[in-house]
Amino acid sequence: MSDEKALQRPILDRVRDALDENGCLPDDFQLEGPLEEGQIGFAPGAMDGIIMYHSGGGANKQLLAKLQDVTTQVAAGLDFDEAEARLAAVFAERANSQAKPERRLVSNYDEMLVCIDGLHEWILANKEQIDPNTMMDFALRLLHTTSSVGAVKYALSLLELLSETTGAWRGLVRDLSACDEFTLYGVFVARNWENASDELWQMAKRVDGWGRVHAVAELEPENQEMREWLLDDGWRNRVMPAYSALQCAVKGGFAGRLKQQELTDGQFEAATGLLAGLLDEGPVAGISRIDEPDGLLTAYLEHAGRHNLGDDDLRLLADIAGLAEACGWQQVQELAQALL
Repeated sequence: MSDEKALQRPILDRVRDALDENGCLPDDFQLEGPLEEGQIGFAPGAMDGIIMYHSGGGANKQLLAKLQDVTTQVAAGLDFDEAEARLAAVFAERANSQAKPERRLVSNYDEMLVCIDGLHEWILANKEQIDPNTMMDFALRLLHTTSSVGAVKYALSLLELLSETTGAWRGLVRDLSACDEFTLYGVFVARNWENASDELWQMAKRVDGWGRVHAVAELEPENQEMREWLLDDGWRNRVMPAYSALQCAVKGGFAGRLKQQELTDGQFEAATGLLAGLLDEGPVAGISRIDEPDGLLTAYLEHAGRHNLGDDDLRLLADIAGLAEACGWQQVQELAQALL
């Protein structure tokens, strides 16, 4: 099968075919084909991540109006085949407009994320005319058949409104969430399920890019195993550990772990990585939001004195010493410098 024909297959089928025995996708899995000449590529889920953490902003009103129009037509009885085609055309039109020479540095971003709240508010305001069963049927149909990334996100956004209902359809959400491009939307749905913590934890473990960042942000650990995972692995992602470091430190109980008399080599290695993420406050807040950060650093340094230190540990010690000097934490600075 040619690459072009493969990309025309339903996204759900392509994801399911590529999942390994652990329910994870291979690193080389691709949703879309080659970029247009001059375009910049983004990792799966990166554009939504940038919006979530750095941009914000309101909905694309033109796109929102088109989504509302398709939704109205579905509610009025439009054939699902035709509705799917019209929805796919809406997102294809966006991709084509972004490929124009004056916008070539912009990737084919669907902008569904910024339209979710507006779409939900509009549906709820018109709930007497929009049958939830019809919308559920349409959303599930889309997930099974569409090859449009934007249409998958639209369908998951509809399911978010109906997320408390149960059924085999939840498996579709789990499978699609194994792709970093859709994890955020799966998180929006699953966070309302009765076993939300475990569902979000499983989602987080199956991805290692922006999907993990989003799942960790929503995860509220219910037991020690989840908290340990946050400290050991939750912050590890292919984006930047800094995005999840504060969440993992607070929800995982990092201060409590460092109060232990001894750490295993694995726990110490994880502590070094997590603390490095906390000190990297370029993308988001970290160590500055920790209660008594000098005490946390002191506890880490005391453990460091009992372990063989590698290059990563030494780089962190230098960063700690610099931060301590800037903040006037003399004891922390002296401990760090003594280990260098």
